[in-house]
Amino acid sequence: MNLKKITLAIIKKGFTTRISEHLLSDEVKCKCSYKTCTRTMINIRTIDSFEKLRNLYGKAIFITSGFRCTTHNTDVVGRYGSYHKIGCALDLVPTDIVDLDLLEELANKCFDVVIRYNDGFIHCHNVER
Repeated sequence: MNLKKITLAIIKKGFTTRISEHLLSDEVKCKCSYKTCTRTMINIRTIDSFEKLRNLYGKAIFITSGFRCTTHNTDVVGRYGSYHKIGCALDLVPTDIVDLDLLEELANKCFDVVIRYNDGFIHCHNVER
C-alpha cells in the first residue's frame, strides 16, 4: 500500500485565525451553511504556494473558493475527486482583472496545476507527492 503524507491545517469553522502572513481562515473556509460542515482544511503546501504567489504578485489576491465540504462541492457541480475537498486547491482572482494573465503566469511558478476559466478566475492546486 502506498500512503501519502499530507500535512493539513484544520480550523474550526466559525473562528477566524491568521493562517499565514496574507491568509485568513475565513478566506479559505467552505462557503456553505450546512450544520454538518464544521471545519476548514487547508494543505500546508498550498498555503506556502499561495504565499509565494502573493509575494510575487505584490497585491491582494481574492480567493473565491478554497476548502469545500463534499456536499457543497456537489452543490457547485465540482468534480468528484476535487482537490478543494482535501484543502489543496484555491480559485483566485487578481485585485485588478487586467492582471489575470500576469496572475496565471506567476501561479504557474508556484502551484503544480493552474487552470484558467472563462469566468475570469484561475484554479490552482498542488498534487501531493
